[in-house]
Parts: sequence; C-alpha cells; structure tokens
Amino acid sequence: MNFNIQKSKLKKEEFPKIELKESKKSKPYIKHCYSIKALIDKFPDFSVFQEKQDIDILEMQENLSLPQTMQEYFFSIIQNHLTTELKIEKDKEDELTQIIYKIYDYVMSKLNQKIFPKTYDEDDKLYSKIFMLSWIEPKHFIVGKNNYIFDAFLPEVIEKFHNFENEQSPRKKIIYLNSIFDSITKVVQFNGGDISLGVDDQMPILNYCFIKAQPNKICSNLKFIELYRKSLIDKGNDNQMAQLTALIDFIRNITYSGITQEEFTKKCNEVINAG
Repeated sequence: MNFNIQKSKLKKEEFPKIELKESKKSKPYIKHCYSIKALIDKFPDFSVFQEKQDIDILEMQENLSLPQTMQEYFFSIIQNHLTTELKIEKDKEDELTQIIYKIYDYVMSKLNQKIFPKTYDEDDKLYSKIFMLSWIEPKHFIVGKNNYIFDAFLPEVIEKFHNFENEQSPRKKIIYLNSIFDSITKVVQFNGGDISLGVDDQMPILNYCFIKAQPNKICSNLKFIELYRKSLIDKGNDNQMAQLTALIDFIRNITYSGITQEEFTKKCNEVINAG
C-alpha cells in the first residue's frame, strides 16, 4: 500500500485540463484535486479492502499514517489558504480555529463512509454481551447507593451515547464523549454526591448508563478516535478515553455480582430468548 497527499505544483489554470485527462483513465495512480469536493470524491474507499479482503481498515490507516498525512498536508494547505488568500489574520486565532474546525468536520463526515468500518467483529461480540445484560439495575453496579435517581438523566445520557456513535467526525465524537461525562457528573451532583469525582466513583455510573444505552459500535468508535485524535488540536481527555477502554474490558469479563450465578444466568437467558 502506498498513499500520500502533496501540494501540487500546477498552476490554477492547468487543473481543468489535467483533471479531464485523469477522468479518461480507468485507474490513475496520481489524482489532482483542485477543490475540497474533488479530494472527497477521489479519496480512496478503504471499505472496499474490508469487504473484499477482510482487512482491518483502521489498522491500515494507522500503518499509512493517514491522520498525520491529512493534517500535515491537506488541512495545512487549507489553513495557509485562509491566511494568505482570504486574508484571515493570524491574530484572529479563535475565528480561524472555528473555520478550520468546520472544514475539518465537513471533510471527515464526507469521508466517513470510506474510512470507517461498516462491520467490526469486536463490536458484534461486545454488543451481544451488552444486550444480554439489559436487565441490570443501578443496585448491581452502584453499591450502597440504591437511592440514586436516574430518571431525569438516563434518557439524556443514552441520547448522547447514540450521538457519539452516529457522529461522523472524530473531533465531534470527542465533544459528545465529554458531554457524556458531564452528564454523569450531573447525576452525582443531583443526588447530593461529590462532583469532584475520581475514576472509582465514576465507573459504576458509567457502566450502568453504558449498558442501558446499548451502543453497538463502541469498539470501532474508540479505535477510530484514538487513531485520529493524535492529529487534532483538541485531543480530548485522556482519562475519559482510559475509562471507556476500562469499561469495555469490564463488560467483556463481567460475571454475576450481587446475585447468585443461577439468577444471573437465568436473567441473561430470558433476555436472549425474548430477543
């Protein structure tokens, strides 16, 4: 595999002719892109490798250093254009950053179907376990605090988990992840707890909300964010990423707790049979 993005040395007036010439070739090895739309249209579809060769396309992108390449070449070209051609002054850093964010989100959303796996084995395995545990109650995770009230917040957290999964830009996925943890802090605050939570305090609540949200692409999303956040200005919170990783490991290995093994097995089988 070979993939790279470089700034073209062609003049503006040369692009239409070279693009027309390329369009007549069945498989041109070099593609010239005069616009953002052209890059999106001509960007290689990595999902084809997954469908035809069963290749982990996230791992492929990592091996190609695709996030770094996109950031160092494509997005830097855009930033340079904004400051030199459109004359957006560099001292207006906030304005420039917001414009770059919007372009980044637009491009990555449009490329998502080409770079995000359509299926992922780890997602399927984890979702089967989450679905099987859908019967759980707060008391099974939040020991000694059975009076916790979730009614006002659980729908909000579930919606944020769904938004996190459905969002296509890695930058905005991080924003939704931050929002999930903000909601968990609100749960504790509402129930009279200490809002300066440690990881040990957050995890039981996160585990419960996670299972109730029933996300079905959490492993691929986590790997996708880890891959692309290295090249972002705002890389997100390392602790949140670590907690999400720990949560996945916890769910994978979960066994009966607070009830007998027989009751645990019975409840899981009831969910499976009902589904």
